[in-house]
Amino acid sequence: MKVREPETYKLTKKGLDAYRRGELVGDPEIVSHIVSVLLSGSSIWGLPESTLYPILLSWTRRGYISTDPSYLKDLDNFYNSLDSGRFGKNVRFSRKSPEVIYCASSSSSIPYLSKSLGFKSGVQLPDTVYSRLDFADQDWKKPQKERYIKSIKEHRPTKATVLDATSKSRLKEALEWAEEIAPYVEEIIVIPKYSGAIQQVPEFIKGKKVLLGYSVPTTYGSTDVPLKDFGDRPVHLLGGQPHTQMDLAKKLNVESVDFNSVNRQSTYGHSWVNERVKGSSGKHDASLKEMRDAGLISDYGYTNIPGKALEISLLNVRKAWGENE
Repeated sequence: MKVREPETYKLTKKGLDAYRRGELVGDPEIVSHIVSVLLSGSSIWGLPESTLYPILLSWTRRGYISTDPSYLKDLDNFYNSLDSGRFGKNVRFSRKSPEVIYCASSSSSIPYLSKSLGFKSGVQLPDTVYSRLDFADQDWKKPQKERYIKSIKEHRPTKATVLDATSKSRLKEALEWAEEIAPYVEEIIVIPKYSGAIQQVPEFIKGKKVLLGYSVPTTYGSTDVPLKDFGDRPVHLLGGQPHTQMDLAKKLNVESVDFNSVNRQSTYGHSWVNERVKGSSGKHDASLKEMRDAGLISDYGYTNIPGKALEISLLNVRKAWGENE
């Protein structure tokens, strides 16, 4: 077995399940790295062949990864089976739409469609980056200033967040972060999280445009600052469900949004939908089976269920933003 380029390998559902259970053979850090490469669609392994060979051979024999041409074509065949009008395959983001950034994660299937569908790419640094980065965020609950700013300098994303301004002292610190990353980005996202913070945030920092980050309420984060306080300032929506973001875009001067909520849905074979699917339990959530039973898609087979669910989510999100204008 010769180690081929990453795009010739696909992580099977069996492999994805084994990874979640911590059962993939190999050193945990190396395993995590290989899985990240496979799920990101990267063209670079970043590891020596001597390290990769025994692991990939073992995973192939156990059915955790596949190089079967029929498997590799499975997602493309499914995509081609989707009705163009129903899923907006011919729709494109318009100039009126905000910049929509899809943030992949190692728990989702391969987001190989996101770039071709017009989505920008985002990641939470200092995670591994494999392609041109449009948006960088940091873990607001566990800030790692030195590592974060080092990653910003290395990857130079178009826009990046800084420390969440949860108090006056944190705002001062956030603006210090902003000054440090300003030379390496085009836009800086400052996230006000207490009343009165917005008035203290400048519109430009070292010549770089400042966007106000609105933390869309989720279990991960939120803000107590009322919408009216944002006025006409340019806003970036942080996280949340696509339909919630679209509603906020009608109330705020939204220039960009990032989302990854569809990652978790796709892991279970569910997709984000703009309108309730007949027979589904959620207004914006439907399984592939529910969509098939409702006559929206044809049979979806048994391979790469997360990838197929993700395809539908991304198509639906793009189409919905066009309908939201």
